[in-house]
Formats: sequence, C-alpha cells, structure tokens
Amino acid sequence: GKGYTILEETPEYIEVKTKNNADVFLDVDVKKQVIYYSSNILVNTSASRDKIREYIEMVNDKIPMFSVVYVPEKQKAMFQYSFWIKYGFTYESFEDSLSEFGLYVGDALDLDKEQKILQ
Repeated sequence: GKGYTILEETPEYIEVKTKNNADVFLDVDVKKQVIYYSSNILVNTSASRDKIREYIEMVNDKIPMFSVVYVPEKQKAMFQYSFWIKYGFTYESFEDSLSEFGLYVGDALDLDKEQKILQ
C-alpha cells in the first residue's frame, strides 16, 4: 500500500503521516518544479543557543540528504528536503522519498543522544 496517509489537504500544502510515523508538510512550488518536504520538531526551552547550534550543525554535517534550520521565534527545528518533479516522477519514487525523509528525520532525532535538544 501507500507509504503515507494524508492528514490535511489545502491549496497551500498537504500534511501527511509517513509509514514510519513522521508528520510531513508538502509544498509544491509555484512553477511546479519541486515539492518541498518539511517536518518540525519542538526544541526544549531549557536548551542553550550554543547547544542548539551545535546540534543543528552536527545534523547538517552527518545527514547531507536534507537540511535542518532552527526557527527561534517558534522554538522548533525544521527539517527540509526538496523532491524535484520538473522532469517528471513516479509515485513509487515519491513514496520512497517520503519514507526516506521520515527515516532521515529519525536519524536526526537519534543524534540528540541525551534528548536535551528536541522535545
């Protein structure tokens, strides 16, 4: 079956839950060349800015398939990936990429070994 479940669909975005239980927002760019995946994880309010920065740098260094940025005003880490559709794609490649994205987010969570950065 499908590797995801659609939770919400609006003109701006689609929210899905992957088979490995990651909530992912999908945004198609206006030129229909790329689908942007993003997943947000809250950051512990007790974590220092330096520790958060170190964690973000470590994730970006160790998992080059996607990027993570810290959004301080929302106290969250935003994991991002671009799935290019400009030259076409198959549903299988789309489902595979969603599953992979969910696995990479899981790998990034595992890098917070002491569970002091993310909630």
